[in-house]
Amino acid sequence: MNPVNQESPQVNSMPPGYQPQSLDLDQSRRSRSDEIDLVELFKVLWSAKFQIIGTSLLFGCIAAIYAFSLPNIYRAETLLAPAEAQSNGASALVSQFGGLASLAGVNLGGGGDNVTKAIATLKSRQFIKYFIDKYDLKVPLMATQWDRELGRNMIDPEVYDESQGIWLSSDSDLQLEPPTDWEVYKEFKNILFVSEDKKNGLITIAIEWTDPQLAKEWVNLLAQEINFHFKKIDSDEAKRSIDFLKEQLEKTQLVDMQNAFYQLIEQQTKTVMLADVRSDYVFSVIDLAVVPEDKISPRRLLMFLLGLSIGGIIIIFILLVRNTYQISLP
Repeated sequence: MNPVNQESPQVNSMPPGYQPQSLDLDQSRRSRSDEIDLVELFKVLWSAKFQIIGTSLLFGCIAAIYAFSLPNIYRAETLLAPAEAQSNGASALVSQFGGLASLAGVNLGGGGDNVTKAIATLKSRQFIKYFIDKYDLKVPLMATQWDRELGRNMIDPEVYDESQGIWLSSDSDLQLEPPTDWEVYKEFKNILFVSEDKKNGLITIAIEWTDPQLAKEWVNLLAQEINFHFKKIDSDEAKRSIDFLKEQLEKTQLVDMQNAFYQLIEQQTKTVMLADVRSDYVFSVIDLAVVPEDKISPRRLLMFLLGLSIGGIIIIFILLVRNTYQISLP
């Protein structure tokens, strides 16, 4: 007989009715330990309640002071719609004389992509620089600060000497440091917002600035200038095309070619007339901007509550870490 088989019943035998209790005891002890720890943590936080409240209020006051030091920002916006396309037979000419027009460098497009180009142009560095230079916005944009007593922007004498018309450096009143075109562009780009509603095709142009009156004026001028910009481009291009077509007309004796040139000249003449007559060339103004009365930022109450929360979280974290460190000490 195998000796291993003789001893195995003695090793595996258990007393009748035996049930292991060690695992249940460990779980009950662990749960009681967790309850004690939570009670101890609550006691620690409750004993330091005035410290928590004081720290939270301190952070809240700091956030409130910072919030009230910020100037109010106002948002002025205008709503635009794409101007109705005036094809005037352009599509028919494209199908009939598209090849000839392309060889002659004549644009017969009906302006279907003008809206997309106009939105991109509004955000472009070249157009923004042109707009700032035309309306002399560099000083009000880069050298003004909000005056709470007067309720409007005032020129900062430490940045710009209005009497002499010179820019000043922070190092010396005699050193001139006018802002670069890139700096002015970035500043204006930060306050300009252009968006398109894909559902209805409406375009919103908005300016967020400390001076609500200036914000309103700039937005309306932008809507005016983008129309003027594309009017001038199309008008100048059409006039150059007319001059070129007249030159080609004089060079040919073919009746069919002459008729084609006459029709192309007629189409380009209509383009010039349309540009001269229509003020809403690319965009039609649905709603002009008005002086905003309600600020959009800063949200001072939210900043105060955020300061309270941050202060409370920081002090509670410090108290818990300190309490855990003291418990872990021998």
